[in-house]
Amino acid sequence: MSESYEILQAEWDITYPVGCDAASLTGFLRPLTYVDHGLNAFPWHVVGRLVKQLEDPEPNFEYLHITKYCVARATLLALMGDVLDQRKLHAALSKHQVQFGGIYRNHLIRVFRSFLEKNNIAKLPECDIHMIDPLHGEGQVAKNRNLLQCLIHTAEFDYTNTLIFLSLAPDDDEKIYEQTAGYWGRGGEMPKGSSIPVVVTLHATGYYINPCKEDAKRMSSAGRRMQKITVRLQEVFEFETLASHRPTHGHGEQC
Repeated sequence: MSESYEILQAEWDITYPVGCDAASLTGFLRPLTYVDHGLNAFPWHVVGRLVKQLEDPEPNFEYLHITKYCVARATLLALMGDVLDQRKLHAALSKHQVQFGGIYRNHLIRVFRSFLEKNNIAKLPECDIHMIDPLHGEGQVAKNRNLLQCLIHTAEFDYTNTLIFLSLAPDDDEKIYEQTAGYWGRGGEMPKGSSIPVVVTLHATGYYINPCKEDAKRMSSAGRRMQKITVRLQEVFEFETLASHRPTHGHGEQC
């Protein structure tokens, strides 16, 4: 194994290569899915701060983890999601250089904000056992995680529905989820990318992305869990859903 100090971008932007078309889209996007996007890899320890990081991000390792994980899931859904016509979707994505990472982020914020407002609470329930009252234990952690899984599935349903809408060649001013097609195609109001220093550790089948020394000290002193980002240089991660069921209500309704 070998280590190197690198600067990575925490961003939602998808930079399309020159000449990208529907035929070449899959090959271009597939490497984005090599980040482990399964259930165990979710950064559960940041859930209490997740909405703030999505809306007003701090340029740190946790935000890098959030963007890498979410963009991987957004990409998988764009490539393999349950849409009407994958060919038309890929043609629309490449032709208009649709910022689907930003679309995914916006739907997460919509669904999370709706849940917080309906329940009159300030933040999502903690999902890491080290961050909650020990008296509640693992049962409360499991309950909170199930809730978050349901919210994410609702957001992913709406995200996929938005991709279907964009694949149908709507006019820029036609609306879905109270925003125009043009707005969604641009990824909404995406925050600027942040440069994050990390330590990359290579191994036989891929690499780990770990926090740099300063980020590691900050998280350690704050009593926060440190979790590496796992990336494989081949397709070994199958798409794993975050819940055993999908929401039965679209358009922002929680299951």
